[in-house]
Amino acid sequence: MGIAVASKKSSGDDGGNSRRDNDERLWWLAKKSEGPRSEVARRLANWMDSIDKANWTNRWANLVWFRLMTGRAGGPTSYNFSSVARPSSLTTLWRRATFAAPTDNVLAQCSDALHARVYSQRPYLFVTPVDGDYKARVKSKKLTRFIDAAFYDLGLWSMIEQCGNDCRIWGTSFLKVDVSMDGKRIEASRVLDDEVVVDENELNAGPEPLHLGIRLFVNRAVLLDAAGTDPAAREAIMNAPKSANGVVMGSEMDNTDVVVLREAWARKVGDEQGRHVLSVGDYAFVDEAYDRDCFPIARLLFHQLPTGYKGQGMPEMVSGLLRRLEFQLSAIDENHRRASWPRIGIPKGSNINPSALADTSNGIYHFAGSDATFHFPEAASAAQYQYVQYLRDKIKERFRVNETDNNGREPQFKSGEAFIQQDRIADEAHVDLFQHLEDFVERVGVLVVEAAEKCRPTVRLPGRRLQEIKWDDVQLSRNSYSLRILKLSQLSQSGAAKQEKIDQWFAEGVITKAVKMRLEQVPDTEGYATIANSSPDYVEYALDAIVEDGDYVPPEPWIDLAAALESAQSRYLREKMEATPRDRLDMLLQFIFQIQELMGDAAPAPVAPAASVAAPGMPPPAPPGSALGSASSAPFGIQPPPAPPPGAPLVPFPVVPNA
Repeated sequence: MGIAVASKKSSGDDGGNSRRDNDERLWWLAKKSEGPRSEVARRLANWMDSIDKANWTNRWANLVWFRLMTGRAGGPTSYNFSSVARPSSLTTLWRRATFAAPTDNVLAQCSDALHARVYSQRPYLFVTPVDGDYKARVKSKKLTRFIDAAFYDLGLWSMIEQCGNDCRIWGTSFLKVDVSMDGKRIEASRVLDDEVVVDENELNAGPEPLHLGIRLFVNRAVLLDAAGTDPAAREAIMNAPKSANGVVMGSEMDNTDVVVLREAWARKVGDEQGRHVLSVGDYAFVDEAYDRDCFPIARLLFHQLPTGYKGQGMPEMVSGLLRRLEFQLSAIDENHRRASWPRIGIPKGSNINPSALADTSNGIYHFAGSDATFHFPEAASAAQYQYVQYLRDKIKERFRVNETDNNGREPQFKSGEAFIQQDRIADEAHVDLFQHLEDFVERVGVLVVEAAEKCRPTVRLPGRRLQEIKWDDVQLSRNSYSLRILKLSQLSQSGAAKQEKIDQWFAEGVITKAVKMRLEQVPDTEGYATIANSSPDYVEYALDAIVEDGDYVPPEPWIDLAAALESAQSRYLREKMEATPRDRLDMLLQFIFQIQELMGDAAPAPVAPAASVAAPGMPPPAPPGSALGSASSAPFGIQPPPAPPPGAPLVPFPVVPNA
């Protein structure tokens, strides 16, 4: 990659060994310009162009990886253009390169298997409080809902799946999450590996670069529309130099109206202020201070290399095996083409007419004999086909993809436990990919929160009832929470696994025989579990509304009163230990006592015995209306409070001491 070396010396320097502010490539040290011509824009262009000049080989290799993975001759449009002129020697070399789609694209099969196994998953991102404070706990739940809504509102899950495709091809993919130009909303965009500019030499001093840029090739009309009526910006766009030809050969490409849009960030390091620049040509649309110690970009790696900022993709990892496989398949195909017609032997001196034997296309030859002979030679040996299968297996082994994942067929298992064990083994084989994906999603969540702190947006969470969540209602101090990834279950959803779950529920008495028969006809175990859990879900909903928002939601008589009483009592004890405000605790007590009243109303009335005769030497039995008589009939041993004395004030529920 390009190395930032001073192009000229300033007076009084030490011979070129120290950094100088007048270096034309140190854009982050440029003085801020007020006029239409910006020094920082000129320096930024020089910095990116110096890296692009040294990156021609990598760009061509990345285009080859895309072709091998997809089978398409072309690539993303960014490869058609360049910010610097292409060397003539490379043009001569690349013109001789020809492309043929892979005969057997086992690489794409492995990629599809990994996509279904790893990159189509959507891990749940939730917020946990650090110090356990009541307000932190309540807002952590709300912040979790806000992040969940932002992911759906911005369409981040589909972008994350696309990033999974990118990292499998090129080894690295990027997702930018930042505030829009007008500062009113959050914007998210997928960034290709070819569009990210990094000086790899900066990684010699640490795991992350100090400066990062994005180089886009944009049509002038698009930029003019974004510039609006600003005369200086419109003039700069019209006068910006056009882009050069990229790594794709072809003289018919018109680059006249395609210009280079550059955006770059310099991280804040110690006392040195960071910088953010957005420019085209020598005009800077944005030139502002940047006070963060990281870039607003999340990076997803496929295979992490020992050095460097970018990873390694699937085609590069097995390029040697792919070449050998393609050669063997081409040789077998050529042998089949050559040996597709049988060879016909004609005895010398015979009166056989070759035209009567399908002319000379069969490969007629003469020999000393009496009868014509038809030979059907073997096109390819069994050893060749075994070697082809060996190469295919080696490619699949490199990515730890088994035959079941590769062909997408359901294994011949009859036990749900076997499915679970198979999924566990597959998860362990791809644990590194899962970790990369989880780190990537967690980083995207952090960027969403950081962007929301600036623009304070309102996001919408879809569902049966559309929820609008405002940032002002969930804002939380950054040092009081942490983001965590809850990995979704990878258990198989096959029919055998569902049937085993139904049998287990019936054996444990969870469901009746009638429900078992219905579920066996339509094995919607998830839907049944949702309905079956409606009672505890409602209780949790009511308790959350009381604790988080101070809105009292009374218990319904249709819930499981015993389970609801246990949940409410446990929640009250937990909130009391967490210094929850007194008014929320009082509402929890009111919820508990209302459940007790509902349980008392639902209990059957005690039946008075026909005659009560005391045993000799024992006191007479208590009458049904007395305190002793009612204690034995109270549900779950709960004693109802005694009647208040005459003239005492009435309260809605008993008040604990020091309330």
